[in-house]
Amino acid sequence: MFTPSLEQKRIIKYVEENLTKDSPNNIVISAFAGSGKTFTLGLITNKLLTRQSNPLQPQQILCCAFTNKNQTDIKNKFQDIDNELTNSVLNYHKLGRKIISLAITSNIYVDTDKYINIAKQLGYLPNNNGLVNKELDITKAIGSEVNNKFIRLIDMVRNDYLPLLGDRVDLFINSCQQLGIELLDYQLVWNAIIHIIKTGINNVLSHDNTYDYSEIVIDFTDMLYLPVYCIRELSDLRFIKAISGDKNNVIPIRNLGIRKEIKVIMLDETQDLNLISLLLMDLIKDNTNFFIFVGDDRQNIYGWRGSIDNCLMYLKTTKQCEEFKLTTTYRLPSGHVQLVNNIFDYMGISLCPYKTNYGHYELIDYEQMYMNLMTHITSLINHNQSSNKDISNITDNTSSNIDNTSIVVLGRYNKNIYNTAITLMSKGIPVSIKGKRSIIPYIVNLINDILGGAEYNRNTFLSLINDYEERLIISSTESYSDIDKKVQTIRQLYNSYYNKATTLDNWILAMKEVELNTNNVVLLHTFHSYKGGESDIVYVLDVDSLPIEDDKHTPRQRQEEWNALYIALTRSKDVMYLVSTLDIKSQKLWLRRNLDEQYCWTSPLSIPL
Repeated sequence: MFTPSLEQKRIIKYVEENLTKDSPNNIVISAFAGSGKTFTLGLITNKLLTRQSNPLQPQQILCCAFTNKNQTDIKNKFQDIDNELTNSVLNYHKLGRKIISLAITSNIYVDTDKYINIAKQLGYLPNNNGLVNKELDITKAIGSEVNNKFIRLIDMVRNDYLPLLGDRVDLFINSCQQLGIELLDYQLVWNAIIHIIKTGINNVLSHDNTYDYSEIVIDFTDMLYLPVYCIRELSDLRFIKAISGDKNNVIPIRNLGIRKEIKVIMLDETQDLNLISLLLMDLIKDNTNFFIFVGDDRQNIYGWRGSIDNCLMYLKTTKQCEEFKLTTTYRLPSGHVQLVNNIFDYMGISLCPYKTNYGHYELIDYEQMYMNLMTHITSLINHNQSSNKDISNITDNTSSNIDNTSIVVLGRYNKNIYNTAITLMSKGIPVSIKGKRSIIPYIVNLINDILGGAEYNRNTFLSLINDYEERLIISSTESYSDIDKKVQTIRQLYNSYYNKATTLDNWILAMKEVELNTNNVVLLHTFHSYKGGESDIVYVLDVDSLPIEDDKHTPRQRQEEWNALYIALTRSKDVMYLVSTLDIKSQKLWLRRNLDEQYCWTSPLSIPL
């Protein structure tokens, strides 16, 4: 059985003592990558439920997470302690949505385009017929990418909880500058956004929806914003009652004399917390319970979602928190610890004393990556099909075994992932893109282009591929290498799925099954989607360009690019390949100092951030 570290024991002891105070202190735990944040929350919870004097009940603990994945990880950990604890684990959006559904007894319909539609109806943006109120038109004031930028602005105003009363365009301008959003007329856009958000609120509170739905229409940010706004600004008794709870209330929270008494409120991945989420949690906080904030400011990469800059430091000051640290990593091998500490010389990650694996990292080019992946995936498939659990030396440098563990490729942007997935598939390497993007729609469109309106026939499709290639070479402006990549991808997929691809629907279904299979495929993630993840073998794409630099970046955006690099370099438990052009002239300073033979294993000068 795992023995808690001294750092974890100190935290558990303080939490126990804190419960005995009339006005307990809030706690902030700053934890490095792989230091066991979720495991520590499990240790705390187990101790609170099993202590000899006044043990807590599961319903007296509330744990909120940032994402569905984060919520699932915590539930799995808590389920091993007490199955009832799973009811106490929510993410912020589910908590907010539940409050709304209790406050306003109607079905809820989630529409991510809610405020786009309202803006069109009010005449601020062109409707589906291209019509717009010329006096209200904000398209020119917003500039390029109007709809995307508009959604970001609507979310920004609610995430930052900017006041809708009074002309506070100065706050609006400041928030825009923090996100690097430039507008041609801030006052005009600000006035429009106030009107649009108020209309959205009134539509919910009065059920005056102009949609063709009988349900209340909200978007995801509304889930956080509406409970806070309706209680803080409107003192809406329906929302106060929903927070207060009754016998039918399944939310284990309390405020203003709530019957279900919460003693401990734990917030995981706190570095991603935005102001509106914090205000939502403040609704259930009083002076008899306390927060435990857990996170890592070095992994804050959600400024574009409105996360609070240096959130743990901010909470330590504003919430008068007692601070603890988890500095020992249980994930990284010693070689990776040394690399990360060299690159980020302010870091100071400590190695787990009983982890003897030195690990391996290497700078390779793309062709070497493809060769490695073909070797890895073949060995992995053979391993998973075999009863023999002891397979080692997947590569010459691997020092640990792979047991049902996927191989992960990480890219900074979706475009990196998408292009790499196409190349891997064209080489016969099965891939799965995790997160919101899937490569299957692209493949289906490509198949339809090849068919050219004809019915799919398995026996004639190969000849159609050849005809398609000839047409592209003659008429397309694409380079021959891009054309060849497309055609090779489809040929390889056709050969791989020939037995299953009796119909086009069966072919698509077979590809989806592979995409969902995490054992025998290469998983492709962005840095954002794999935050919190780990794997034995990790490839990091395009390291020559990391961290991303742009003259338009704000200081915070520059810091977040370094944070993204830190996340990418701390996902591997054993082998990490940094994929590069191997052109030293194009490499960043941190890469030349730490991966070039001349500088390897030296302590570099401070890296300017």
